[in-house]
Amino acid sequence: MDIQQVLLALTKENLNADEATSKYKELCTQLVSAQLADQAQTLLDHLITGNVPKTVSSPSLNFLTEQINKIDDNDALDTFCRYGIEKLKQFPNAFDKADANLKYCLSDLYITEDDYLKAASVLAEIDLDRGSFDNLYKATINVRIAELFADDTIGDVNKADTFIKKARVHIKNITNQLEVSLRYRVTQAKIYDLKKEFLHAANEYYRITTDKTAKVIEDEDIKGLLSKALTCAVLGAVGPQRSRMLGTLHKDKRTHELEFFNIMSSMYKNFLLRKEDVNSFSTKLLEHQKAIVSGTNNKTILEMAVLEHNMLACSNLYNNITFVQLGNLLNANAREAEKVCRKMIGQNRLSGIIDQVDGILYFGRGSSNGTSNASSTLIDWDNEIGYICTEMNAINDKIVAKQWNWSGGFVGVSNSGGGGG
Repeated sequence: MDIQQVLLALTKENLNADEATSKYKELCTQLVSAQLADQAQTLLDHLITGNVPKTVSSPSLNFLTEQINKIDDNDALDTFCRYGIEKLKQFPNAFDKADANLKYCLSDLYITEDDYLKAASVLAEIDLDRGSFDNLYKATINVRIAELFADDTIGDVNKADTFIKKARVHIKNITNQLEVSLRYRVTQAKIYDLKKEFLHAANEYYRITTDKTAKVIEDEDIKGLLSKALTCAVLGAVGPQRSRMLGTLHKDKRTHELEFFNIMSSMYKNFLLRKEDVNSFSTKLLEHQKAIVSGTNNKTILEMAVLEHNMLACSNLYNNITFVQLGNLLNANAREAEKVCRKMIGQNRLSGIIDQVDGILYFGRGSSNGTSNASSTLIDWDNEIGYICTEMNAINDKIVAKQWNWSGGFVGVSNSGGGGG
């Protein structure tokens, strides 16, 4: 096919806009079907700079850039996309949809090379603020960018978070689009996971399996989401939120068939966790879930979660315990056990009192007000000290006030302007 002759003949025909557009689309289909990427590039040039009316060139370019991904030669397709993107830069805002189609196609090529960061970066160059894009398209593109940036191994979680927030704005304005809504929610859960906000992630993973979005998910994928929810719940920080999440998962019969149901069940029931179970569970964690927690003597996220959980479990077994004994139970030294305990008490995730003099932890239970007798004694002692300090401050304030009234000012300061004393 001599593409130049075909294009010349087309321009000489006396066609209205609809007829001309139909002819150009037919030519697009022929070129793509014949895998003639170089001639398709000539057609693209003609539609952009060949004095073709905008009413014809715009829909024809949109069609060409939508169909071009049917070219099987990736190198030829890459050349076409890059050429088209550079060419369209000469006409900013004139062919927004065609530009977006080319960038989407180039992004797909990067995906085939497993270069997700470049794929996301190309899509991020699409100017979605143009009026030619509706909410569904904007949501879809932003979700796709977030998915790519949220890659497990080489992703950029901060950029993923930025684009999932952009998608959220448009998701709110579309209805009956379960597929994009599902992709949005799964990506949001994954971002929580990557940011180590494990309980938020667990909640989102689980909710996806229980509402209307579950209608478009295969059973095997449901199982995968529940497994992710279980893993994140186990890694979450000890406290009321984790207890609720564990309770929800434990009551759902679907989780009873999961590989690590036993470790989750032990956590829910406040049992001490067995080392073998923990080691087996750790082998299935993703790379970011194996990270070291800062300020913890090189303990991983899982090790800290297990340490805190076992600390809580000990509170159900003992009224009080020395930190040396507690360290032995938790496979940690006494100082580390005290540090973790102090942090949990300070964050209201563990009820108890620390006696640093004798190195004893008194767990907060056993009496009507939720504290043991020994704990109550320490609390009373603290209250007495607080009372004495308050009274001393009050007495000091009265002394200062009397000195002021007696001298007309502070002692040692003369009001006469002379050198008194």
